[in-house]
This record gives sequence, C-alpha cells and structure tokens, in this order.
Amino acid sequence: MTGADSQLFSPDFVFFDIDASDRHDLFRQLEQRLQPLGVITPDWLQKISDREDRYATGLQTPTIGIAIPHADGCVTKPYIAIVKPVHPVRFDAMAGVGGPVDASLIVNLGIVRAGGQVEALQNLMNVFMDDDAVADIMRQNTPQGMVSTVLKYFS
Repeated sequence: MTGADSQLFSPDFVFFDIDASDRHDLFRQLEQRLQPLGVITPDWLQKISDREDRYATGLQTPTIGIAIPHADGCVTKPYIAIVKPVHPVRFDAMAGVGGPVDASLIVNLGIVRAGGQVEALQNLMNVFMDDDAVADIMRQNTPQGMVSTVLKYFS
C-alpha cells in the first residue's frame, strides 16, 4: 500500500458501537456516521445496498467472517471505514461460494481512484488470510489502535 493509500485510514472511520440487526441496518447506521464527515453522496445508501444485493461481499476466513462492501459513484472523498460491530452481521458469500457469512469485521471501501478498489481488495484478502494478522486486528478496541494495526499489515 502506498503512502497515499494509508491516508484512506483514519480513526474517524472506525466504529465499534454499531449494533445492527442485518446488513441493511448496518448500512443505514454507517450512512449516519459517514454523511456528517462529508465523504459520501446522498445516494450512497441506495448504491451500496444495490451493489451488495447483486455482488455479495461476505468472506469466511479460517478465523472469522468478514464483509467488504463498496459501491461506485457515491464517494466524494476517499476513505476506508472499519466496523467491528457489537454482534456479527450476516452477509451473503462473495461469488456465491459457501453459505451466509456472519461478519465480525466489515471494511467499507470508499475509493474513487480507478483500480483502487481492486488493489485494496487484494491487499485486504492477503491480510485476512493471515490468521495472526486477523487476531491482532480483532484484539483492537480503540480507533487509533485499529488504524495502526491495520496499517502495520497493509504496509
């Protein structure tokens, strides 16, 4: 990950207190957090929901369930939001492989640069296939600790 990419992470975009009943509720709550930060357009909620319905982003790793939702054309300033919800949130499996995924970590990609989402997804996949990295990330309980830990594995 380049220095510019590391600027996508900020403690302002790390959330530990979202208690969502399902992924749609998670998206609604995340919209309420992101909108005041000026990084998403008014149609973000609709676009991310539609994209998730068409192209599921749940990924069951050897240690936890993860989701990497994202959408195109609804980001005004690049960001990567990290949600460690109060309770796992159910997502459909990426590429229809396997059953539903109960995500204990959600990483919302708000990337506007061409090819940026693919690059970020590849980096995330590498991190999430490392059991020690996942355990370290999941131990974090402060926004700054989460950002520092994620950047350690992305660098």
